[in-house]
Amino acid sequence: MLRSTSRNAETDIFTQLTQETWEAIQAIRRKWPGEIDWSEVRRTIEEAGREFSEIENLREQRRRSVEYKAALETAQRTLGSLRVKLLQLESLSPTGRDLDGLPDPDLRLHEARLDQLSAEYEKWSTPFGGRNNRNRERLENRLLSIWEEQLHGRLGSSKNKVQEPIGPLIRFLKLTLTAITGTRLGPHGIRSIIDKAKKRRRRGSSKERKPVARRLRRQGQKN
Repeated sequence: MLRSTSRNAETDIFTQLTQETWEAIQAIRRKWPGEIDWSEVRRTIEEAGREFSEIENLREQRRRSVEYKAALETAQRTLGSLRVKLLQLESLSPTGRDLDGLPDPDLRLHEARLDQLSAEYEKWSTPFGGRNNRNRERLENRLLSIWEEQLHGRLGSSKNKVQEPIGPLIRFLKLTLTAITGTRLGPHGIRSIIDKAKKRRRRGSSKERKPVARRLRRQGQKN
């Protein structure tokens, strides 16, 4: 079995491609089109992998941490009540100077940070419906961009005699996704990723063309 990742043993976070996997990626094609900056390709693959792995790890930690959410909500409520109590002390004090000499607590900074943490918690902890995982989709899109823009590859695949998807992009995604996610996809699963990317592009292209078509029809009606 190919050992395809280097990971942090404590958190199982992807850190970098092993040399064995990197050499396998470079050997996907006998001859690569154009000039390729291999060091930059490796850097961007590993950067995409670390980002995916760190987000997945954080999302799982937040999802499991009921205590974290409870503490966060308590902190938000406490800040609000603290502001009210401080204002009461000032208004009810016989001298009006009970809090003189104390540093002014800038509760707005605390509130802003807690709001940020709350938004992050919802982002990482909210379960994704079905198999729809935005973090996984972002990783796949980044790998496809690397394939097209840095490796000058074509977004497509072919089939062998038994109708199994094959081709350099299939091998590239299999190696990189296995290395980063720790799970192995079959050729049909990888082909599905490519097909979905093509559909998104076709939808994007059709949306760009529609306004032009409408303008032309309006011009024809005026004439």
